[in-house]
Amino acid sequence: MRSDEVLKKAEEGFKESNKVLIRELVRDLEERGISPVISIGGKIRNLKLANVARKKSLEKELKKSGLESSDFCVLEEKEPKQKSSLVFVIKKTSGKIKQYKNTHLISDFNRDIAFFAN
Repeated sequence: MRSDEVLKKAEEGFKESNKVLIRELVRDLEERGISPVISIGGKIRNLKLANVARKKSLEKELKKSGLESSDFCVLEEKEPKQKSSLVFVIKKTSGKIKQYKNTHLISDFNRDIAFFAN
């Protein structure tokens, strides 16, 4: 194996292990009753993994557009103060983040497919 192939394989391994670590960290914190707090756009957000229905509907859209659902993380505000809470879609490999209103998630996400595809 050439050195550039070794570096590429190592980079892929690091990316995959980081995905697993982040996912496990969020789950572990939630199991212990500790909410992950993340700073997005300069604001501290109390987030949780998105509910199953929301995640499934987003996975359908990802599949239609040819994107891998395993490359995305969907988080939502834990205790929204207003009815239309925010949902955060994060592409793991690029670190791209977009926030959407819960009520417009699918339509607005479809508008931004090109942003995540590049």
